[in-house]
Amino acid sequence: MTPNICSMINKAYRSFFYILITLAFVTAQFTTAVNAAGDESLINVDETRRELRQLFARADWALLDQMGNQRVRAYEKDPNQFAAVRTFFNLLPNDKSPTGTLESHNTWVAQFPESYAAHYARARYYAYLAMAVRGGEFIEKVPQDRIRKMEEYFALSRADLLRSLKYSSRPSMTYFQLIRIARFSGAEKHAWHYYKKSTEGDPDILIIAEEYLRTLQPRWGGSYAALQSFPDEALKRGLSAPKAAQLKRNARWLEANDYKLYDDVANAKKLFNTIANDPADTEYSASAYKELAGLAIKDHDFETASHYYNQGLSRNPNNVRLLVGLASTARDLKRPQEALALYNRAIALAPDDIWALSGRGWLYHQVLKNDAAALPDVLKAAKLGDATAQSILGYLYWEGKVIARSQTDALYWWSKSAKQKHKTAEESLAFAKEMLGSNYSAMLEAANKDR
Repeated sequence: MTPNICSMINKAYRSFFYILITLAFVTAQFTTAVNAAGDESLINVDETRRELRQLFARADWALLDQMGNQRVRAYEKDPNQFAAVRTFFNLLPNDKSPTGTLESHNTWVAQFPESYAAHYARARYYAYLAMAVRGGEFIEKVPQDRIRKMEEYFALSRADLLRSLKYSSRPSMTYFQLIRIARFSGAEKHAWHYYKKSTEGDPDILIIAEEYLRTLQPRWGGSYAALQSFPDEALKRGLSAPKAAQLKRNARWLEANDYKLYDDVANAKKLFNTIANDPADTEYSASAYKELAGLAIKDHDFETASHYYNQGLSRNPNNVRLLVGLASTARDLKRPQEALALYNRAIALAPDDIWALSGRGWLYHQVLKNDAAALPDVLKAAKLGDATAQSILGYLYWEGKVIARSQTDALYWWSKSAKQKHKTAEESLAFAKEMLGSNYSAMLEAANKDR
């Protein structure tokens, strides 16, 4: 058992790492907050998130509604208050929060049927449900029943968004969300209509211009020419010159990523190099080096990848993604102590970073053969949802390695990992089924009960 499982973990780790990045990238196109500049940045994040969670937990819809609409009214009078509105809505509980349920949002709307905040909040929640049911696969791999369900949720979201237009004289967040849904629905003409409407109320919001910019990517049916010409159009429509310059950099970044998506490696490398060496591009320079490193890794050129990661760190020394990437290349170059030092540095900067924890845990377990040191990282990363860590933790429980032997706990963690399509975990469950025989189903059910 031991050598077989270790071998499977070793072989599956790299391929699963890249699959996760792909899935995360696709899903993050919707769920990740869009980067913004200046007064559009989120403010008082921790304080606001804590307050919103408390209000949802005690179902205080009156105070929640007042809190949201006060920000909306302040923004209607003063465009500089947009950041407060954006912060409020971006930090509302989503489909993964125990307090942010559809029932909660329905109750909020029922009690305040003419509230901008209530309708927009539920629209946002429906949109999260749409993407949750869609999943992280590329669209051609998503079953039609899930596509239909996604469209149903988007329709409900759109209905709430259109209602919300009646309840604010400056519904910029509504237009932002309508553009986003139009992008995912392949309705570029609708996206353009909503973008133009947004500029009538407030033309100088970068995140709205940036959201429309994304609809012009080739991956969404646009073109490179349209992508590069739009920043000038946004400038004509009232986007300030500094934000238009940022939008041009965003357009260049999106173009480079679409070259990569369509395997146009030559153009991707050329543009990523341009971005990486642009002294004015402080936002994307380090990330461009990370992308160049990733392309080198695909060619199994770990020395070149290491060079690019180091170049990126020279631009942004505390970039955790770059540190973790450099640690991974050091590991692949058979320099485990260097890798360990880099993982340590990354975790010191971001103690809950799932990639750093999983990477260091795997290094301790598989390379340094120190399961006692691996356990805290693996346990934490497994609880945070990392499939590789869950697979290793299952192995540690099955073998009784530095933790009390428990086949039930092993089955629990392997099953969680297998749900994420982790090959080693799937093979481990198949092995356990063979070993446990007729007891397997009952033990697996017990493992997942009341957890």
